[in-house]
Amino acid sequence: MDILAHGLWSYIIFHTKRYWKWAVFWGLFPDLLGWGPYFVYRIIEGTPMGPPLPALIPHWSWILYGISHSLIVFFILFGASYYFLKNKAWPLLAWGIEILMDIPFHRPDYLPTPYLWPVLPVESYAFPSAFGWHSLWFMVVNYSIIVFFLLIIAVKRYKKK
Repeated sequence: MDILAHGLWSYIIFHTKRYWKWAVFWGLFPDLLGWGPYFVYRIIEGTPMGPPLPALIPHWSWILYGISHSLIVFFILFGASYYFLKNKAWPLLAWGIEILMDIPFHRPDYLPTPYLWPVLPVESYAFPSAFGWHSLWFMVVNYSIIVFFLLIIAVKRYKKK
């Protein structure tokens, strides 16, 4: 999924919690860490913006993508955070949810989700998906569902006032 959709889904899932802003941050975190430095690099290099071409993505960017989209890394950091922070660690669940959302919607031939990094290298991920998150029909369906839930949240807030 795209970064905006991850942020909106994090809000939809956690909007009733007092820590919802942190949950939205953690829902955005994997893409911010995984692709943010690469896009800054592209700007500095003067590379035209647009969808990244996997063959041109530098090795260091694949490593950041692996770290940020690994369920192994997530569980280790969530476990340590929960051990030290107890209930303050719950917003990090949005990070894990983001990874779980990416797994079925990232095709093996275009930016597959390295959910078992570092056990398996990024190139070996092949979750069978007939379509990618970037296909037009998926984007329309995904954002239609997001708008539907945001409207429900807005109506509930309006009725509460």
